[in-house]
Amino acid sequence: MRTTQFSRLIGTLFLLSCGHFTACSGNSDSETPEDTSIEDEFVDRRDTNYQTDDGDVDDADLDVNDPDSEDSNLDTDNLQDSDVEIDTIDTTPDDPEPEVVENCDGRSGFTGLSASDINGDPLEIGDQVSLTIEVMNLNPSDGDSFLFLQTSNLTPNLDSITRDGNHFGDAEFVGPFLTIPLSGISSATFVVETTTGPTLELVTAFAFLRETQTTCEVPRSRSGAILQLIGGYSKTPLCVDMRQVRSVQVAPMIPQRNTENYAEENGIRDDLWVDDFIFCPQAPTKVHEAEFCIRRGPNQDITLAGSYHADDSWEVDDFILFEVYQSGALIHDGFTTQRHPGRQNTFYCNPIDQLMCETDCTASLTVINEDRQITAIAVAQAGEGDFVRRHHDGDVSIASLLPEGDADIRITALDQGAEGTLQPGLFLISADPE
Repeated sequence: MRTTQFSRLIGTLFLLSCGHFTACSGNSDSETPEDTSIEDEFVDRRDTNYQTDDGDVDDADLDVNDPDSEDSNLDTDNLQDSDVEIDTIDTTPDDPEPEVVENCDGRSGFTGLSASDINGDPLEIGDQVSLTIEVMNLNPSDGDSFLFLQTSNLTPNLDSITRDGNHFGDAEFVGPFLTIPLSGISSATFVVETTTGPTLELVTAFAFLRETQTTCEVPRSRSGAILQLIGGYSKTPLCVDMRQVRSVQVAPMIPQRNTENYAEENGIRDDLWVDDFIFCPQAPTKVHEAEFCIRRGPNQDITLAGSYHADDSWEVDDFILFEVYQSGALIHDGFTTQRHPGRQNTFYCNPIDQLMCETDCTASLTVINEDRQITAIAVAQAGEGDFVRRHHDGDVSIASLLPEGDADIRITALDQGAEGTLQPGLFLISADPE
C-alpha cells in the first residue's frame, strides 16, 4: 500500500469514527493545534509505552498523527514486514472524501452509559453484557438527531434493543457503530444486549450524539465503559478525552464473594504489601483492572461515583489503586483505603501470632521494592454501621494524580483477605472543562 493510500485510510477511519480519534502521544493541550472540530478522544494505543509489573517496557513504534512524517517509525511501503496489525480497507483514488465532522455547539443533550454482566460476575468471553444508554436533555425543537454506540470486543444484538422498555427496530449496525435515530424526544433509555469476545482484550462501549449521521457531534455528549474480562489483558487502544466524555465506567458491579478465582485468573500484585488492617499482612489480589490513555483539560476535575448520575454512593472492599504513567514511567499513584475502629475479638493472624487491629487502624499499601507507602486519597470507615466502606459520589477526586493533557492510567480493584466487593460499580465523572 502506498503512503498516500495509507494516509487516506487513516483519515477515513478517524473521520468516520465521529471525528474523535487522535494520537495520545503524551503532549499537552497547548501542543495540539486548535480547530473548529471537537478533538479526538480515542486512538490506537497498542504499541504505547507501559511500565509492566516486572519492569519491562514496550516500545512505542506507531506515530498515529502523521504516518508520512520523517519522524514516523511506521514504514507504510512495507506494511507486511511491520509488526503493526492494520485492518485492510479498499480505498481507491475514486473514493469520495468523507464529510468533515463539525462541532455542533448549538445543540443540547448528553448520554449516560453503564454495562452489566447478565451472566453474573466475573466477566468472561461469550458472556452477555447489557448496555444501558440514557439520552438526556435533548431539545425536540432542535430537530432530529442520532445516538451512536461504538464498541470493541463486544458485539451488539440488534434484535434485543429496547427503548423505554419497548422493542426498537430502527437501529442499524455497521461495525463498530450502532446508529439509532432520535426524533421528537427530550429523553429516552435504550438497552442493548451484547456478547463479549472473541479475545481477552478489554471490552469497551461509548455512546454519543450527532445532529446527522455524518456531521455535527453534540459537545460533551459522550459516555462509556471500559471493562476487564477475567484473566484478560490490562491495556486498551483507546484514549479517553475527559473534556468530551462526561462519564466512563471503569469497573463493573462485583458482588460480595470469595476472591480466590480472581487470584487464580488475574493474579496478585506481588510488588505491593497491605498492612495495618484487620487481616494478615499480604500482597493483594487483583479483582479488576483497566488501563487506558486519559486526557484531562486544564484545571478539570475528575471524581469517582457509583453511576453516571453521580447522585448516590459507592462501596469497595477493599481498595481502589490508581497508577498514572507518562512515557512508561510512573508519575503519580494513590489509593482509597479503609479505617477500622478496632476490637478485641478481631481477626487472629497465625503467621505473625497476633490479633490484627485491636485498636483503631487504617490500612496501608506499600510498594515493596521502594519501601514506599502509597498515598491514601480517601479513607472509608470499615466496621459496622449504615455507611460501611462507602464513599459519597463526587467526594473522591483523582485530578491531583492526573497531569493536564495526556497520560496513561491503570485502575485496579484490590482485595486483602478472602472476600471482596465493588458496588454498584465505579465510574469516572468529568467536570465541564474551563
